[in-house]
Amino acid sequence: MSIGAPNSPANNQPFALRFLMWLYIVSMSMIFAGFTSAMIVSMNDNMANNSWLHFTMPHTFALSTFFALASSGTLWWAYRAAKRDLHKQLTASLLASLVLGILFLMTQYIGFGELYEMGVRFVDNSADIGTRVQVNNASGSYFMILTGAHAAHIVAGILVLLVQIFRAMMYRITSRNLLGLHLAAIFWHALTFVWIYLFIFLSVVYN
Repeated sequence: MSIGAPNSPANNQPFALRFLMWLYIVSMSMIFAGFTSAMIVSMNDNMANNSWLHFTMPHTFALSTFFALASSGTLWWAYRAAKRDLHKQLTASLLASLVLGILFLMTQYIGFGELYEMGVRFVDNSADIGTRVQVNNASGSYFMILTGAHAAHIVAGILVLLVQIFRAMMYRITSRNLLGLHLAAIFWHALTFVWIYLFIFLSVVYN
């Protein structure tokens, strides 16, 4: 069978890679959905004995949402530029997506610091530090797990963006070779969607 035959491995590879990417995204979404479901159950149990800690999310997490949406927009622009073989726009848009992704992580880090100052902890160490502040394990733990797990995926997404930036600088992304960029964009857009879901969910739960 020749390389260009309709059912050849070369022609089936793009479909297989897209399938694997969507399979990963579905699996990732199910993990976050499972965490949020477990959080609702735990919250109901803790609220029954008034042990659930309610707090207002720092505004830096809203800023993170802006950076996430903006990064998806610049990555969409990068894909559009690649389809038209506009190399300068492609590289600039990928670099903008990278910067926005880093800003997302920075605002998350600042937000975690603000939560710490508010008394929200991953574990209850109030006895160790000798204060009377009551810190609920489940409340802070779920917040940190959900946002931390997403931040870890963003780190992976940034590594993916770095690969695409290198490919763009080497002129390896063209209108005839979009698969790698396409898969990277799907992954990044999925992370943005998950964050918006988490941001809305956590805002409703904790406020």
